[in-house]
Amino acid sequence: MELLIALIAELIAAIFVPFIVLIIEAIFSFIAFVSYHLFGHVIEARLSFGDKYNFDNPLIGKGLMIVSGVFGVLFVLGLVFVFVLNTFFFTSTIRWVGNEAYQQTGIAIDFDDVEGSFFGGTFDFSNLNIERRGDYPTEYDLTVKTAAVDINITSLLFGIASLSSLEVEGVEGDAWTKGISETAPESASENQEITSDEAKPRRAFRVDKVDITNVNLTLHKEGVAPLSLDVESIDSAPFRSEYAVFDIFFRSNIQGRVNSSEIRIATQGNGTGRRTQWTIEDFPAELVRHYVERAPFHWFTGGTIDVEVRDEWDDDGNAEIDMDWRLALKAVRVVTPENVGFVNRAIAGPIANYINGREDDIDLRFALVMNEEQFKTKSSLSAAGLWDAVVDGTAKAIAEKSKSTTEEVKEGINDAVDFFEGYLNEQRKDDE
Repeated sequence: MELLIALIAELIAAIFVPFIVLIIEAIFSFIAFVSYHLFGHVIEARLSFGDKYNFDNPLIGKGLMIVSGVFGVLFVLGLVFVFVLNTFFFTSTIRWVGNEAYQQTGIAIDFDDVEGSFFGGTFDFSNLNIERRGDYPTEYDLTVKTAAVDINITSLLFGIASLSSLEVEGVEGDAWTKGISETAPESASENQEITSDEAKPRRAFRVDKVDITNVNLTLHKEGVAPLSLDVESIDSAPFRSEYAVFDIFFRSNIQGRVNSSEIRIATQGNGTGRRTQWTIEDFPAELVRHYVERAPFHWFTGGTIDVEVRDEWDDDGNAEIDMDWRLALKAVRVVTPENVGFVNRAIAGPIANYINGREDDIDLRFALVMNEEQFKTKSSLSAAGLWDAVVDGTAKAIAEKSKSTTEEVKEGINDAVDFFEGYLNEQRKDDE
């Protein structure tokens, strides 16, 4: 999704600059034309407001006439230029834009064919190849069977650029991401922000409707066996570039699999906002270890995890997301690194001890609240602070579950102390 954001942003920035110039020229031409006919003719007619204010200044009218003519000619020439590009050089112009995008972002773009219109803001690509290799946090080599973009041209002048729709079908290829340390940083959010800045588009935009189908990718990460990501469908309405992570996880419907584990995100309106449900079944804990940069999740090994999240929020522009979490840990064990930091050991250590101290499966339930603004310009759930909140919720859930066990342990200790004191008293009596 980040790739599509960057690509569309570059298309918006490069293709439609001539349109903006044309519209500005048209506005100036219109203003000059109106000014001449409202004021130039009035002046030449020698309207009088008394002898004291009689005036005759035909230079003003001539000046306005010249300005009107200059902008009118520029507008017509620009319009003819874009018409020629649109009619005879549409494909070559898009290829030029692709080259410009590569110079700016390192994203190499190629395609077999493209159809559409600059005037209508439509672009239909066939066999689109997108590649980004080099010193980047994320690299990829993707082939897209078809990609159709419909852009609202008038929105490019002011505020957030608007796309009516983005339809993508048949994505195949590979993606590579940098590995993380076996001892996750005390605060990974700072590192994550670097990736976020790298992924942010130059200009914010909104897509009214995103529809992506048939995605088959191989994901590579240092020190991890390649993963197979198969997505049947992704639809999101709307999709906002500044809130990309929020809209993917809280405004979308997603059906797919990671290796053999099924992943589903379902969302629906509830009148004033939305309800969303995430479901992940039998997800290998080893993968959680490599892709969640928070202890103790980063220390997981063996077993599988089921995740079910239900949330509800009001669509009032600053949503408070009430989330109910259920984590089912099945045969999961935690291996704490020897050189782990003090903060991680203090926060995650008790959780790790509880998990390792249980032979049966562990079912944890907890609630947490997040705000939509936490996701603004963030490129991942980690950067938005979700995993910090989940660790906190997990700790509280384990604390609740541990209450009875703790009390039992305390009672056992007290009983042992009472027995020992009684034994000592009996010994004293015998000695006496």
